[in-house]
Amino acid sequence: MSTSNILRFCNKNSFDGYSEFKEALKRESDLQNTRQPLEDLQELSAFFERANSGAFEEKIRFAVEALKKADLTIFIGMGLSGTLARYGARYFSNWGHFAVGLEDALYPIDAFCWKNTVVIALSESGETERLIEAINQFK
Repeated sequence: MSTSNILRFCNKNSFDGYSEFKEALKRESDLQNTRQPLEDLQELSAFFERANSGAFEEKIRFAVEALKKADLTIFIGMGLSGTLARYGARYFSNWGHFAVGLEDALYPIDAFCWKNTVVIALSESGETERLIEAINQFK
């Protein structure tokens, strides 16, 4: 590559010259080396290991069949999980399936007396006491 090509590249990328480009490249390289690997990747890897099994596929098939037979699907969550619950209900509704999204686990659950109801509870921690109480009320 010629010197003029390198200078054109630097100018096109808003560098005053090759020296400034070299410094920016060094800073970026140093920044990349100081970042810690994401712990979430380990969790994601462990999930895929668990999901790559016949038992997991059987659970998914069971869930799909239950959803197909359901007259009503209730998504429930709190906080960000509540926002996802509302989105899940909207998504199912767009496909013609009657669904409700609850962002409030204090909602009077006794109001839902449908026989073929599936509840999808969303929780990041899985330990929110009020949400666990709501799930037990649905049972």
